[in-house]
Amino acid sequence: MQKRISVGSSVEGAEAEVEVGEVECAGHEHLDIVGVDSVYAVSVDKMFEWLFSDSSFYRDFQETRKTFDLCLGEWPEDLDENGEKRRYLNYVLSLNYSVGPKSSPLAETQIVRQWKPGRFYLIDTEATNSGIPYADSFYVENRYCISRVGLHKCRLLITSQIKYRKSVWGLVKNFIEKNATSGINETYNLMAEMLHQEAQKQNQVQTSSSLASTPGRKKVLRRRKTSERTPSGKRPAPDIPATKPNSLPQHIPHRNASLHSEDPWHIKLTGDTLVRLICLVLIVLVLFNGVLFFKLWTLEQKAAAHYLHRPLFPHGQPSSHEEWTDVLDQQRELHQQEMDRWKEVLSASIQLMDHMKASLADLQSTIDQRTAQFTKPIDT
Repeated sequence: MQKRISVGSSVEGAEAEVEVGEVECAGHEHLDIVGVDSVYAVSVDKMFEWLFSDSSFYRDFQETRKTFDLCLGEWPEDLDENGEKRRYLNYVLSLNYSVGPKSSPLAETQIVRQWKPGRFYLIDTEATNSGIPYADSFYVENRYCISRVGLHKCRLLITSQIKYRKSVWGLVKNFIEKNATSGINETYNLMAEMLHQEAQKQNQVQTSSSLASTPGRKKVLRRRKTSERTPSGKRPAPDIPATKPNSLPQHIPHRNASLHSEDPWHIKLTGDTLVRLICLVLIVLVLFNGVLFFKLWTLEQKAAAHYLHRPLFPHGQPSSHEEWTDVLDQQRELHQQEMDRWKEVLSASIQLMDHMKASLADLQSTIDQRTAQFTKPIDT
């Protein structure tokens, strides 16, 4: 079992036991994307233990996310030069894309920047993927604010932001932000539901234990059992409650399955798919240009063979004015025929370019429709 981070002093701990008022989350900035903002019926220290130690809750959460090869670093005993503590995590995240890699190794750095046991915790994390397109260009920063609301209540505020290590062009950046934001919302929606379920479970256990330790509880139970017997001396059959299909314990796996379900005839338009699509369009353009160049080249060869090997005066050099007039008329006719052939070539080229323009317009319309489809919010 991993040891908890050692923070605070005895004086702060004593103050935390006495004070039960709400602690305001202030004095620092929050990031752009709000993942979780909820109040839980659990103490501040217990919430920190669930999220930032080798707890059973954190293991169950990662298992529900379908991660594997989880390696948790330990919190150091001493502070670093910035007066903070940090640890490192590594795990492999499963991906549900029909095209592309099926998993992505992820390295996470967790930094405790502020802490007051029983009052407030501020933790920053940096998550970096690998094995996916443009993974070395960005990372996701998360900020966890755990503040006390009451004696056994706390507020968890998680905000996130996508930051870039390298400059990427606008279309790729747009797809990175859409996919990353979708993953952030999916992860923290799952975390919020599991935290509510875990807090409810813990409160039920505490209530049961407190009732069991109450004096005279056994006598009350014995009397109740005696009164529940029928006049014939037999105990009536207990009522078995019907299991609800959408009860809380089954809600999280059902939701997770709906988010990760894949349609075999549906391909997500990811960054990798976009790159392949652009390459295909460029290959088609190169082929069209090659066909056009070949037609122009063959036409030039035919024209050269037709005019260069044809004698200018097949019946001898003209001697009279009428013969020179006939020669000029023949040259004018040949020139007109050549111009007509060039017009045909240019007309065919224009038709080919119009066809390419229509194909590209259809491709752009398809991409816009697919993009609008993937940017729609997921119904929870």
